[in-house]
Formats: sequence, structure tokens, C-alpha cells
Amino acid sequence: MHTTLQRPFFAFFALSFLLLPLLLWADQPAQPSRNTLLQHANLLLKQKKFSELYAYLLPYELNYAGNEHYDYLLGLAALESDKANIAVQILQRAIDMDAMFSGARMALARAYYSTGNYERARHHFELLLLQNPPAQAQTVIQQYLMNINLQAKKYTPHFYTFIEGTLGYDTNANASTEQDLFYGFKLDDKNIETASSYASFNAGSYYSHPITAQSRFAASANAGHRANPSASYVDLTYLSIDGQFHHKFEPFSVYGFLRSSATLIDNDFNQQTLELHSGIDFAASSAVNFNLHLSVAEQQFTDELSVQDAMSYAIWLTSTKTTKSNSLVGFSIGMATDDTTQTDSPYSNNKVSARLFYRIPVSNALRANLELASYHTDYDTEPGFFGEVRKDKRNRGSAALTWLNFIGEQWQMTARLSVTDHQSSVSLYEFKRAELGISVRKTFE
Repeated sequence: MHTTLQRPFFAFFALSFLLLPLLLWADQPAQPSRNTLLQHANLLLKQKKFSELYAYLLPYELNYAGNEHYDYLLGLAALESDKANIAVQILQRAIDMDAMFSGARMALARAYYSTGNYERARHHFELLLLQNPPAQAQTVIQQYLMNINLQAKKYTPHFYTFIEGTLGYDTNANASTEQDLFYGFKLDDKNIETASSYASFNAGSYYSHPITAQSRFAASANAGHRANPSASYVDLTYLSIDGQFHHKFEPFSVYGFLRSSATLIDNDFNQQTLELHSGIDFAASSAVNFNLHLSVAEQQFTDELSVQDAMSYAIWLTSTKTTKSNSLVGFSIGMATDDTTQTDSPYSNNKVSARLFYRIPVSNALRANLELASYHTDYDTEPGFFGEVRKDKRNRGSAALTWLNFIGEQWQMTARLSVTDHQSSVSLYEFKRAELGISVRKTFE
């Protein structure tokens, strides 16, 4: 009796087991045709919903992998969703199917660039140039290749020197007040705003040597002189040398450098500085980066100005974003303090700063740089300046246009305009200033 009852039960169980996959399959939504899939995907692409596009296409990879249009859309969605390593694999399939698919090759080159595989990125960007792309695409490709050349210097030994000459005009070469009286006393002419043309010459050298695939050492030296014919008492000469160390461990990189510098004013020693800097970079995505920078410096002035001798400490936080057109926009905030050596010095202060900058590749040969900055400085209340508590605020704006390779390889010309408005609670330290200069630089590699 027991055996007879078991047979229908086991038969029912076996039949259910066999039918279950069919029931589950029947419950699944119908798979869209390739044309329907791609039409909806292109709609998401036009709306720039890349994460949604990636999630929509991914379930059908086993069905449509090998179709260059599907692979291009899925790979591009992966790239724009910060999945560059996955994008490389998918986009490679697309150009394997169609080597002339320039859109897929462009996305693949960008994906290699985002993963730090610069030489493979270079290969694909150079192939794209052979396909005679539109002018706008050529500009973007050339900018990528320029960036790759800069990156290549980090993982191969590299040495260069440069010389630079500048001619310009400064409305306030001595950065002084326009007033000639202060508390009823006539100021010395050297302390009153003086306009002057100027000429400067700068030279420098840089060497970088890789230690490992992730680490490198670098050193540089720079020297220069600026002459102001109408205000020669502020002619400036400077010299600086530094040693640097860089180490990269994705998505971070750390660095540190030690710098020593000295300045002369009107051929007399003015100041020497020993600085220690360190920082960390974090790549939040292929386009967004953050930097934390710390520094400490010992500043020593000539005996007559020893009241300004100080230990300086600073911290900066910077965020940058690279746009689709390869422009770079960034914002920095910083805090600093100068702790003077002499306890009765009025020059101890605290600073808060902010900076906004924008770098634009105008064309293959032209680069524009725009910057706005604001600095707020509060000096110690005791002993003060002339019986007053000093608070300064400096606003500065600058614009520069650089013409690369303007008369030949490694030649560049830069036109630069900067405007400064320095306000102070002590009128003696207020001034306005505008500088216009044109410089020519030649680099030897």
C-alpha cells in the first residue's frame, strides 16, 4: 500500500522538476531584437545617461558581444561610468570587428589613457590622426598626445633646460601706495607707486629619473633677473634649487620636495628660504582629482629686515576636473601662518586663500589660462602697525595665452596680463597694480 502511493507522488515531483525551468523561462520578459536594443541605447546615449545605458546593455552581452555597434555603446557607457578597465576589453572587440570604426577607436584610446596605459593610448590616437578626423577631433587628439608626452617623462629618464626672456610694463613696479603723505609725513619716492617698463631673463634645468615603475626622483634649478628701468631699486635676482621624490599607488600618488632659494633686491641680499613640501594626489575618477598639499618654510631676511624672519606653515586643498574638451577647471583653498622669530615683531599673521583657475586648449597650438585669487591676511593685534590693527585683502586676476611651437619646435610665446587690488586697514600698504608682459621661451631636450 505504501509503495503504491509513492509512485504517483514521485511522478508528480519529477514532472514538476522538468516543467519548472519552462515555467521560469516563460515568466521572463521577451528579449528585444538587436535593432530595438540599439535604438533605445542610442536614446540613452543622447541623454548622456551613461550609468543607465551600461545597466541596460550589460544583460545582453552574451547575445550581442561581437556586434561592433553594441560593443561600442556598452564600452562607451563603461568608460563614462568610470569603468575604464572594463571598457578597454569591450571596445577592443568593436575595433577587432571594424578597424575603421573611429568612434570606437577614440573611446578605446581614451580608456587606455584613463587606465594609465599611455603608450597603447598613443598608438590608437596616432592611428586616428591617419583617418583625417574633423578639426575639433584633431584638437582633442593632439591635446591627449601632448598630455601623453608629458606623462611619458615621468616613467623614462628625462632632462631639459630652458631660457626665457620677457618684456613688459608694470603700473606699480614697487607695489606701493599712490599717496605721498602718511600721518602728515611725506613718503620717500621709493615708497610711492612707480610705473616702469621691465625686462626679465630666466633660465632653468630639470632632471627626472625613474627608480621603479611607480617611483621617481627629480631635481631642478632656476635662476632669473628682472630689471625695472624706472624703479631699479626693486630690481630682483633669484636662484632656487630643489630635490623631489614621487611615488604612485593607484588611485593615490604622494610626493615631497626640499627647496632652497635666495633673492637679491638691487643687487643686495634680501631673503633666503628653506622649504619642505609634501602632498598626496587622489584620482577620484578619470576626470576628477584632489590634492592635499602641506608645507613648512624658514624665511630669513637681511639684518635690516630681520623683524620679518619667520617660520611659515601652509595647507592647501585643490580639486580639478578635466572636461570632455580636455579643458581643466580647478579650485583651491588654503590656510597659512607666519610665526615670526622675534616675539615683538608685528609681522606674525594668519592667511586664508582661495583660487579658481581654468586652462583651455583653444587649438592645437594655443593654450589659454585664466585665474582668480583672493588672499586675506590678519596680522597679530600686538604690537600692531603705527598703532593700528592690520588686516589685508588682496584680489588678483590673470589671463595668459600661450602659442606653442610658434617659430619652431620647443619655442613658445606667452602674453600675460595680471591685475592686483591690495586693500589694507593701514592705508600705507594699499596699492593697485597691473602688469602686461610678453615672453618667449626656448626649451632644449
